[in-house]
Amino acid sequence: MKLRQSAFVIFAVATLAALPVVAKAQLLADSIEPSGFIAGTAPQVDLGYTRPTQEIKIRNYLFDAFGPYPISGTAVLAGIGQMENTPAAWQQGAGGYTRRFGSDFGIAAISTTTRYCLFPTTILNRPTLN
Repeated sequence: MKLRQSAFVIFAVATLAALPVVAKAQLLADSIEPSGFIAGTAPQVDLGYTRPTQEIKIRNYLFDAFGPYPISGTAVLAGIGQMENTPAAWQQGAGGYTRRFGSDFGIAAISTTTRYCLFPTTILNRPTLN
């Protein structure tokens, strides 16, 4: 029964997210200056792409692997595993939840580490060929 309720809530949220926006902002004709800019706004400057430093890469990795989002996501997954009692060998209670949380967090940390190590925006300092 709870699985049906969860599926209905997820379906309802997805349906509401897919609905088109009813109201859109309108541009007032009086606010456009002769130069083509909207009054009260500065012209946009194209700064281009700047490559992230090693410090920023490491900070991003630590946030993605051990920050609040992986911890909260892991807590939710461990709660779902606790609700469904999977794997059954870990049983219910605080001990079972701790095992599920540790397992799910380890999987998330390893997959984040693998993602950062295998793709070009890694935290590793790879030499470039000239």
